Amino acid sequence: MIVKVIKYLVALVALLAVLLIALRNFSEGETRYECKGTITHDGTTEPILAYVKFTEYRLMLSWSGESYGNLHLEFPNRGVEYFSNIRKVGDQLQIMGYDGRMKGNFSTLSGALFLKTNLGLIEGRCVRIEKL
Repeated sequence: MIVKVIKYLVALVALLAVLLIALRNFSEGETRYECKGTITHDGTTEPILAYVKFTEYRLMLSWSGESYGNLHLEFPNRGVEYFSNIRKVGDQLQIMGYDGRMKGNFSTLSGALFLKTNLGLIEGRCVRIEKL
């Protein structure tokens, strides 16, 4: 009787381990981009280099909320911004603010980025540099 219970417990632990590994490996995908363009703030436009890290929530995490993923935007030597409410419309990612208003968009097809940030309005083109 005890041997049977131990077998069931071992099988249950093994099943949970497999499920956790599957959830970890298949629940998110990450793509990184290098973006070159311009930033406009207070009427002044200047060139800018930025990096985008887009984390896509896949099937296993899609039930947890309305967001399609999150987006980290890094401006070297200037700052970082984080957007947690992303909607997908075709090949376009609509980047929403905390208030639910659209802050901008990013095209995964053309790499076009248009986004209102705390530093100013960013317009540019992004090239994928890494996909995990």
